[in-house]
This record gives sequence, structure tokens and C-alpha cells, in this order.
Amino acid sequence: MAQIEAALDRALRLQPDLVEALQAQGRYYSYALGDYGRALRALSRADSLRPNDAATIRSIGRIDLDRGKLSEALRRFRQAVALDPRSASSHLQLGRLLTWMRRYGEADRHLAQAVVLAPDAPFAWRWRAYATRLRGDTAGERRVLREAIARIGIEKLLSSETWADFILTRDTANWVVLEAAGPEAFETDTVRYLQWKAEFAAVRGHAPRARAYADSARLRPEAELAQRPADGILHGDLAFIYLSLGRTEDAVRESERAAAFLPLEVSYGDGMVTLENLAEVYAHAGRSDNAVAVLERLLKMPSTISIARLRADPVWAPLHGHPRFRQLVRQADRPPAESTDQRETP
Repeated sequence: MAQIEAALDRALRLQPDLVEALQAQGRYYSYALGDYGRALRALSRADSLRPNDAATIRSIGRIDLDRGKLSEALRRFRQAVALDPRSASSHLQLGRLLTWMRRYGEADRHLAQAVVLAPDAPFAWRWRAYATRLRGDTAGERRVLREAIARIGIEKLLSSETWADFILTRDTANWVVLEAAGPEAFETDTVRYLQWKAEFAAVRGHAPRARAYADSARLRPEAELAQRPADGILHGDLAFIYLSLGRTEDAVRESERAAAFLPLEVSYGDGMVTLENLAEVYAHAGRSDNAVAVLERLLKMPSTISIARLRADPVWAPLHGHPRFRQLVRQADRPPAESTDQRETP
């Protein structure tokens, strides 16, 4: 990271008004360091030098999103799309946020456009599939993912993110190809590869093999956590590994620590996902009351939890007999109330 920062500083010393370098500096401060103040200073300067640049506005919108200022982020993403309607990134960011806000029809239009504009980009396909899942249409999600597989291949889908792997591994039409996928499909992230192999083995009923993969997956995160005990991502990874090993109390402990280290106030997106993961761990660890309480909170705020998904997604099967969960899924999905700072939603 130090080399990236040095290269950006050098570029700006040579050309202090180079907008592209200021944009890159803003993204670096925001995404790599989480330093939103320095990021906004760089992006504000870029905006003053080249007003109404879609890339600058989109980057500022990402910071608004991380800071929980979702109404501002929505306004900026809409502006970015209007300024550059051929930008797949702008459509993707807008579609993703609309998905969180449960405006699925509008979200799907933008995510579909992102796929049209960038048909080889895995994230566009994955978010369109995910938005379909949130509407409760698991068959539709399979259809979208099969289209994506035909276009870009399973390996690219596996390398992009983890949340669609669940549905992929349950689509038996692709099991032969999935069986052949190696660590390179996960961009040499061996921990994630081993986690995925453990899940894939479990889906097919190979419990001893699943435990062996999960036991191998835990070694590196445990060692890294000794060096970085406040790393919420590592705690979250270990939670699911321990869950695969049947170590439910350890899984709950690690998931609760992840939520403590990644609150909504630090990053709305990471905090939201961490809360969803906490609910899932609670559900599979037999803590049904705790799981439903977290789900109720997520339903009151923009998130990737929807009533339709709770009904259809087998992830939540352990809660199906719980009275509060049954009452919850009888409700209708509705968009959350907008505010300037969704982090304050109880």
C-alpha cells in the first residue's frame, strides 16, 4: 500500500491538477485506508477542476454510502448515471443501493443495464442474481447465474464474491464443473477456496470431507488474528469456519466480535453484511431468538434482508419453526423510511 500512495503522491507532484490522479487518490484513501476525510479532499479538488465528472461523483457517493448517508449516496449515483449513462459502474452502484432500499423493480433495470454495458464483469451478473434472490425468486436467480456461466464461466463468478456460491453449489447441472474448480478460481485466496470446498462437500452430503476442508481453512485466519486481533473480517471468516466444524459457541463468539469491530458507524456496507452474518450464525447455532432479533433490525433499515428472501432462502430454514420468525415472514416487504443517516436506525 505504501508503494501505491508513493506513486500517487509522485504523480500529483508532477501534475498537481491531474484529475485522474486525484480520483485514484480519493479511491485509495477511501477503500484501502478508510480515511474519508483525505479521500473527500482529493475528490473535492477533482470536482473543482472538472465539475460534473461521473467518476468523481460516483466515488463521493461511495463514501456517502460507507458513512451511512444513503439519501446523499442515492442522489449522487443518480447524478452519475445521468451524466454518463454508458457507465456500467454507475448503473451497478445505483442498482446495488436500490436493492438495499428494496426498490427491486428499479434496481433490476439498472443492474440489467450494467450487464448489457459490461457483459464480462462478474459483479454485474452477481448483483443482478442477488437482487433476484431478494425478491424470493431462487429459480430466477439460477437462470441469471446460468446465463452468466454461459457468458463468462463459473471461475469468474467464484472469484468475485461469496454470497452467490450458495445457490451455485445447489444447482446440480454445474456440479461437474464446480468439482474441477481449483484455487486459481479464487485468485489464490486459499482460505476462501477451502471454505467453499467445505460448503460444496457439505451440500453433497460428504460430511467428513467438509470438516477436513474447514479444519484446513481455519489455520491461516487463526494465525493472522493473533497479529490483528481487531480485524472484524477475520473474526467473521472464522465464525463460518467454526460453524462448519460444529463449534457453535466459538462461531457465535467470533461473529459477535466481528459485529463489534465492524459497526455501521465505521462502514455501513460492511456493518450491514456483518449483522446479516451474525443472524445466520445465530440461526445455525440454535440461538433463534437472537437471530430473529437481528433480522428484525435489518428489516427496519436498508439491507440485503427481505421478507421474500427469508421465506425462500434455505439459509433461514433453521428458523422456520420459530413463532416470531413465522410472524415475521407473514408481513409484506416494504422499503425502509429514508433518512440522511441510516446508521441511527434502531
